[in-house]
Amino acid sequence: MDANMFIKVAIAPAAFGDEPQYFSTLRTLSHAAVEGFYENMVYEFMKPNNQYDQGRRMLGKLSTQFVERGIFTREKVIEMFNRQIVKFVEDDYVGDSPRCVEYLIHFVTSGREADWIFGLDSFTTFLSALVGQEHSKSKDYLKHLVEAVSAQLKTEKHLKDAMSWSVEPRRRLRRFRLLPVLLRCTHDGDDDFLDEFSKCDGPATRDVTLFAGFSRAEICIPLWEKQLKEVTFDIKIALPMARVDDYWRLQVVSSLFTFVRFDKNVLEKFVVIFEKAFRSQDFKKIMPTVLIEIYETWVDLGRTPKSSLVDFYSKLTGCTKTLFFDLQRYVREVAGDEEAATMLKKLVS
Repeated sequence: MDANMFIKVAIAPAAFGDEPQYFSTLRTLSHAAVEGFYENMVYEFMKPNNQYDQGRRMLGKLSTQFVERGIFTREKVIEMFNRQIVKFVEDDYVGDSPRCVEYLIHFVTSGREADWIFGLDSFTTFLSALVGQEHSKSKDYLKHLVEAVSAQLKTEKHLKDAMSWSVEPRRRLRRFRLLPVLLRCTHDGDDDFLDEFSKCDGPATRDVTLFAGFSRAEICIPLWEKQLKEVTFDIKIALPMARVDDYWRLQVVSSLFTFVRFDKNVLEKFVVIFEKAFRSQDFKKIMPTVLIEIYETWVDLGRTPKSSLVDFYSKLTGCTKTLFFDLQRYVREVAGDEEAATMLKKLVS
């Protein structure tokens, strides 16, 4: 039974009973065969058509059943879903049908079924693939997707999702990260493009605005922490007060790490400036998420430089071994990254 036939069976009303017939068939296949089968199914569902609501709903139901029956973990389903987004770009499906960009937006953001699959980080995956392929429409699509993400981030749902993670059930911290994608464009000599997005005002582009502020040596620190007034600044505070919430704080840390990761001297200077902020109650209450955000940002930046992750963590005063132990557990058990987990040993020993 191929993927098309599978879909026809799956969308039949009887398919969602206690024991759909196709699951019995799948049990006779190897795990690799089932994985390939599932990815082909995702690919078929993602093709642009006028029934994206139905496609999203059916894929959500099927994926949930795969997880409930222990065939795949949630993280594996998300990984395979994002892998098919990359395949779409590599197959030049975008070039053949630009409408698929609009379709992807609707596919990810519409509906409520299996929201755990359809995160805004899928747009990061899409844009990274476009930049990697040097697609002629990359910039146009990027602007379009940023507008779509900005609209979604105005809802409390996506802000809440971006701040939630857990080891049990295995769930990664997922959010839209535009800055790593733009830095790849900048490496290709397009500095103006980074500058253009740094002037935009919105939660989807705030990482870029902060990074540009660091680059201009104008620290973008909000005045939510009174203790900061006691710190002697030799750098101008330039960014107007933005919406100060936990998501904003994650963006501050993410963009700061991105800026200082190549230069230990710059790291030392900036960490001193932010030391009291990191010790504040506002940061302490979300520090487990902050540590994970740094790791996920490092991954999105291509894990470069390799040493920057531990270098940055080691300068964060006030972080206990328990926090780093929980981080190591997340990296090993949720992200499945044994190499990075090993690197973190020195922080918990």
